[in-house]
Amino acid sequence: MVAAALWPASGLAQARHEESPLALYQGRWTSTAHMNDTAFSKAQEVTAKLSCSWTGDHEFLVCDQIITDARGTHSQLTVYSYNPDDKSYRYSTIPSPGMPGMGGKMEVEGHRFVYSGSSEQNGKKTLFRTTNLFSAAGDSYTFVAEFSTDEGAHWTKMVEGTTKKKTT
Repeated sequence: MVAAALWPASGLAQARHEESPLALYQGRWTSTAHMNDTAFSKAQEVTAKLSCSWTGDHEFLVCDQIITDARGTHSQLTVYSYNPDDKSYRYSTIPSPGMPGMGGKMEVEGHRFVYSGSSEQNGKKTLFRTTNLFSAAGDSYTFVAEFSTDEGAHWTKMVEGTTKKKTT
């Protein structure tokens, strides 16, 4: 009897999250990118496999990424969520097993997702942003990661690439 009472609530959560902009990420993806030689990146080609799925309660979208670059192959894990109280999207990323996580708010406008952050080294603040722009069909997206050392007046491109949804 208790299990039967839980099914309708789960169905509502699933329907609500299937309408979420985050649902664009659901599925399996492959990426190719070119990194530029900058203060925060080294010129190289990068490939990745990405797999995103909702948690059982449909409250979080979890994305596991396997990245291959000049250093070899490594993993990255990102968890996405929506906060209905302030109507914001958030992400938390562990860039590599055992490394400290990072995260923040995301700006979401239709098929455009912007991840922003900053860091400070030797008293100097650097802004970072990554923009993902999904195709109208939702079967691919382009991405650009940039940094700025002058409070956003000028941006330097670190990486640019394309991600395509796998059909099988």
